[in-house]
Amino acid sequence: MKVVAWIIGLPVAILLFMFALGAGITVSESYSPAPARTDKQKFTYAASECWKEYERKSLAPDEKRAIASMCEGMEARAKEQ
Repeated sequence: MKVVAWIIGLPVAILLFMFALGAGITVSESYSPAPARTDKQKFTYAASECWKEYERKSLAPDEKRAIASMCEGMEARAKEQ
C-alpha cells in the first residue's frame, strides 16, 4: 500500500511544486521597479540635501566652508548633466 502512495504522491508533489514555481516566476516578471533616475536628478537631489546639512547651526565655520564647497560641486555636476 505504501508503494501505491509513493507512485501517486510523488508525481502529484512534483506537479504542485512546478505550479508554485511557475506562479513565483510570473509574479517576479510582472514586478516593474521604479524608473531609474537620471544623473542630473540624482545630483540635484544630493545638492539640495547638502544645503540642508549646511544650514545646521551646530557646525563650525571650517565645517561650513567644506560642506558649501561640496554642495557647490554637486550643483555644478547637476548643471553639466
